Amino acid sequence: MHIDDRTIRAHLQQDKILRRILSNRTEYTIAPQKNLFRFICHSIISQQLNTRVAAVLIERFENLIGRKNIRPPYLIDIDDDVLRKVGLSASKVTYMKAVACYFTDERMSDAKLYRMNDRELIDTLVQINGIGMWTAQMVLVFGMGRPDVFAPDDLGVRQAMIDLYKLPTLTGKALAERLTSIAECWRPFRTYAMLHLWATRG
Repeated sequence: MHIDDRTIRAHLQQDKILRRILSNRTEYTIAPQKNLFRFICHSIISQQLNTRVAAVLIERFENLIGRKNIRPPYLIDIDDDVLRKVGLSASKVTYMKAVACYFTDERMSDAKLYRMNDRELIDTLVQINGIGMWTAQMVLVFGMGRPDVFAPDDLGVRQAMIDLYKLPTLTGKALAERLTSIAECWRPFRTYAMLHLWATRG
């Protein structure tokens, strides 16, 4: 569902501090993806890597097995050593295989996942070895196009908010709680606020 950018901006600009980074005319759009299994594989590949390196590994991965073949049964049957040849760590291969096995065993489908609300989706995904809260949240944002997701543990979001809201002394749980509290006024468009925050980090 498309949400008018003016509606989003009008709401987010009620936060006087966030308003500073909304002066540019960049309009962000998020859209649901097809083949969420494929998207989750990409997310696992991207964990703890910069965008450029992740893009290279994802391209190698897709060239290896073919985009249309990124399905749970196919991935389960691929030898681990073959996947590692594209530059994937042993742990990431294990995580991707765990996702493939879960999707197969639970007969998971895009339709089934899209019927879940945000909390249900996170609770489902974090059961799988290799998928933590952050990865599940990124699936909600960039895989499913959900408009009201907030990830206080995301490094880019944290640093942007520490700078904007002058929070250099807070750390750990106290910082996460403070960031979450600040973001409450951004509902129901917290995802879009994060997109603007990420943009400030270059």
